[in-house]
Amino acid sequence: MAYTSIKTVIQDKLKALVDGNGKTYLKDVFVYNANKSSGFPYATVVQSISEGEIIDNTRVERVYEISVKVFQEISEDGKTNSEAMKLMTILEDKIIEMFDNDRQLKVLGVPTCDRVEIVSVTNDILQNESPYIILNFEVRCIKILDKIC
Repeated sequence: MAYTSIKTVIQDKLKALVDGNGKTYLKDVFVYNANKSSGFPYATVVQSISEGEIIDNTRVERVYEISVKVFQEISEDGKTNSEAMKLMTILEDKIIEMFDNDRQLKVLGVPTCDRVEIVSVTNDILQNESPYIILNFEVRCIKILDKIC
């Protein structure tokens, strides 16, 4: 397991989030920092930190931290501040639920990691040409590896 596979699994799970009508919530999900998208809201999934610790002579614990950011523009042509905040609240709940219901990021029943934890969730406003609401998730993925030390 490495950042690439974890990011791709999270990307696929975010793309699969749908509303009651089967419509996807996110227009795009990138596995790199992106500042352009085909629409809003969109998300990025990027690595933050990687750490390791020797548990004993045969196991190593790897901790991968991933930053998931969801962007929603606020504009006169698009969503109002109220509409954008309502959508971001729904997305926050859906993403938390996604991680809570799949603590090992399973793909076809096979775990990608041993445990996933949401470290923090924050909301920010970015003022650019139009203001953006940014929903930030810091996610920690823990994997125990069998290694001879």
